[in-house]
Amino acid sequence: MRALFRLAFDSMFRHLVRDDGGLLQPPAAYVAVALAVLALCTFAYRAWTADTRPTEGTWICWECRGSVRIDPRDVASLPAECQNCGKTSLVPAFSCPSCRSAVALNEYRSLDPPTKCPQCGAEVWYGR
Repeated sequence: MRALFRLAFDSMFRHLVRDDGGLLQPPAAYVAVALAVLALCTFAYRAWTADTRPTEGTWICWECRGSVRIDPRDVASLPAECQNCGKTSLVPAFSCPSCRSAVALNEYRSLDPPTKCPQCGAEVWYGR
């Protein structure tokens, strides 16, 4: 199997560098291959070094039911302090799969799942 793979690779590489007459391919072929490799390396570098921090989102207070859009990088710990009521009860909001209203998950309130939507009563699970 390894010999077959090597033969196929050598054959492909040979056709990449030389034409059917055994002469070297024109420089345009080398430039095209170099650009393709450069593009692949650039894509891989950007994918591996991408900013994976969470972005700004809607947060909800489980005490006063107020919601606010904040950057999670500005929050030192969960739950955060609510800007409306001043209590430490501000957590990321999740949307109900049925009515799309904002819901604070029970996991953030140290309660057992599942969370029931206050609007329609549907179960809301993290990751579903």
